Order: sequence, then structure tokens, then C-alpha cells
Amino acid sequence: MDHAPTVFELAYIKVGNRRHLLFFTKRQMNLLKNARRLFVDATFKVVEGLFTQLWSVRTFVKADQETKQMPLAFALMNGKRHRDYQAVSYALNLNVCMEID
Repeated sequence: MDHAPTVFELAYIKVGNRRHLLFFTKRQMNLLKNARRLFVDATFKVVEGLFTQLWSVRTFVKADQETKQMPLAFALMNGKRHRDYQAVSYALNLNVCMEID
């Protein structure tokens, strides 16, 4: 955590023996809280070592006349069980229930 840019807010989540790190800015969190629809994406091949995936939360953001899907929060996750996704989403105040095989 000492090496993360200071522009990011950081959250540390522990689920059993698994650890997850959340990265977001205050502006991104405000956009996320006001979003009507959220999209999540799990990417497994871009992380290695301690983490198993990069999980991102996205929504559509309108600026001027353009609307684009933007990533608003990122989680480096050490596990991919239902409890892991649930803990990360609750930490983001999303209260998203996900069914993960």
C-alpha cells in the first residue's frame, strides 16, 4: 500500500485468509454511488503473485454530449469465491449479490 499513488483511496478487505485491495478516487466513488446501472469485469491474466484477479466496477458517465463506460473502482483480489465478491461489493456500498460458480 505504501507504493500506491496518493490520488487513490485504498481499502483493505480480509475474508478468511484471503486479502483484497480496493483502489478508487473520491470523484469515482461519487459517480459510482449515483450510478443507475453497474457493470463488473474480472480479469485474471493481468495479475500475478499474491493476487488472482483484477475486478473492476464500471458505469456509464456523461460528459458534454458524450456518454462512455468508465471504470470507477478496482479491486486486486486474492480469491474468487462468492464471499470475496460480496465483501468487496459491500465495501464499495454496492450491496450487490452475485452468484459465482
